[in-house]
Amino acid sequence: MRIAFIGDTHGYWDDLYQAIETLDVCGVDMIIQTGDFGWWPYDSVLGALKLDRDIHFIDGNHEHFDHLKSTIVWDRIEIQRAMDNVYYIPRGLVTEWDGVVFAFMGGGVSIDQDTRTEGYDWFPEEEPSDEELNRLLKYAGKKVDVLVSHDAPAITRHYMPGSLIDFEGDRRLIGKFDHIGRYLKPTSWVHSHYHRSYDVWNFDGYDCQLIGLNVAPDLIIYDTEQKKFVRW
Repeated sequence: MRIAFIGDTHGYWDDLYQAIETLDVCGVDMIIQTGDFGWWPYDSVLGALKLDRDIHFIDGNHEHFDHLKSTIVWDRIEIQRAMDNVYYIPRGLVTEWDGVVFAFMGGGVSIDQDTRTEGYDWFPEEEPSDEELNRLLKYAGKKVDVLVSHDAPAITRHYMPGSLIDFEGDRRLIGKFDHIGRYLKPTSWVHSHYHRSYDVWNFDGYDCQLIGLNVAPDLIIYDTEQKKFVRW
């Protein structure tokens, strides 16, 4: 089984279509978008999305959470259909596909939240709650092969602009993600959020591969038979 992971789309569907076109020649069985999907009802953004194959997504920090929560059952920890060919993966889901265990955690913190309007283009639900994060902690000591998130641990700040390091909400959340990562001990961890592409191993005390995705059409493929990420 080959599972593709695509970076932030932010409702720019042409970028998503371009990524899917690339994947159509790669024999990919499943597509997962890693947050900041573009779940916005304004200006018919979602209405313009037309897919001829299924895509799954986790939420990022830039989504319309009131609209998303009216579409799916927020606290139901199972994959849910959100619209035609689009499926939502909830925070804290752990599942196994083809013998590989995947754990998911959406959400993040917007460093520009002070310039946004609550209930319109910013929502407190963007930041994962302790309850949501704790859904993964119960798997500590068990095998998790791939952790999939929108945000990421502190080591990612080595690849980011310095301004991100100084944002209090961001510092608070990355501490929680560090905690999750060190308890779960995933073999690989893939995320987006920061619009940077990189691939590092055994970083900052983690015995783990960390993969950052740029915005779509940036993508990477996980091969469950080989139990590793491949670019194409």
